[in-house]
Amino acid sequence: GMSSFSLPIYCAEMAPKELRGGLSGFMQFTVVAGLLAAGVVNYFVQHDEGGWRRSMAVALIPPVILACGIYALPESPRWLYLHKGEGDAAAALARLRGGDAAEELGAIRDAVKNEHADGVSYRDVLTCKRIRTRLGTAVALQMFQQLTGINPVLIYGGMIFEAAVGSGVLALLVLNGVNFAATIPGLYWVDTKGRRTLLLVGAVGMAIGIAACGVVFLLGCGGGTDRPHCTPGASAAMILAACVYIWFFAVAWGPVSWIYPAEIFPLQYRAKAVSLSTMANWSTGAVMIGAPALFPALGVHGVFFLFSGMCVAAWVFVYHCCPETRGVSLENIEKVFAGRDAWRRVDGGDWASSDEEELAPMPA
Repeated sequence: GMSSFSLPIYCAEMAPKELRGGLSGFMQFTVVAGLLAAGVVNYFVQHDEGGWRRSMAVALIPPVILACGIYALPESPRWLYLHKGEGDAAAALARLRGGDAAEELGAIRDAVKNEHADGVSYRDVLTCKRIRTRLGTAVALQMFQQLTGINPVLIYGGMIFEAAVGSGVLALLVLNGVNFAATIPGLYWVDTKGRRTLLLVGAVGMAIGIAACGVVFLLGCGGGTDRPHCTPGASAAMILAACVYIWFFAVAWGPVSWIYPAEIFPLQYRAKAVSLSTMANWSTGAVMIGAPALFPALGVHGVFFLFSGMCVAAWVFVYHCCPETRGVSLENIEKVFAGRDAWRRVDGGDWASSDEEELAPMPA
């Protein structure tokens, strides 16, 4: 939980604006790489009596590497400006950018002047209108990432697909492989196609893929919940439809749901606001673990259709509430969200101050 909130912020503050999306979303790449590695290990030890011990032992390796390597990581320039002063921030920017970074340093200086000088509290985050609106956007985005059904599909997909194709472990390995492969172009497209575009396209693809799973399960597997009997063609079609769903999730909603909240808040508000949106993600994920409780009432296919409906709702939300932030420096994000028509901005670009009204300092 702590790493999933702090890593996107850290990467967003360290990266140049042209590469911020890919670098901020790299956390998602490590997550899906871990899922794939776990799937491979579980596949080979599934018949061993002590296989779970070997699986747990392998899972100890990444935390040990992280614990050792984290001491070599520098603080971000924006954190240094707030806590150590402008000199340390300038030195850090010079190292990161490989040259003169006076313009970026000036933008950080101006942004800090327009915000609280003494830090903010969670009450400030919840009571400041500018921030509260964006907090609602970030929280909703994180909740939709879970409500569209990705964790139930990956967690319980083994049981569902075992009845359909005969091997739940193998089916999950295929899905995790697709998840891993699709994340790679997603991290490139987020900085070339944009966050908003990926989210909209991803929601459409996910809705189609998971709805197709429901149709195939209903027509080809009898729609039952107790050991459904699927025809070979239906089994192959359901796995294919699930791969489509996973692909579009991994390209868009997997990384962008972490990238977007980490970049839309002013510097002083960023950590606390992102911690709240991250809490919303994991809280919703905990609720979604109970998705199988809906099987008796809705059937497996009905739950798939429900997830498809949530994907449609996610598309509507993004269309109306998420302006494009690609190519915008963190200090100019405030201008992107200024005005009632912010959602219409489908392209990023760095907003010139002459095109926007001057922004008053953040209220206390």
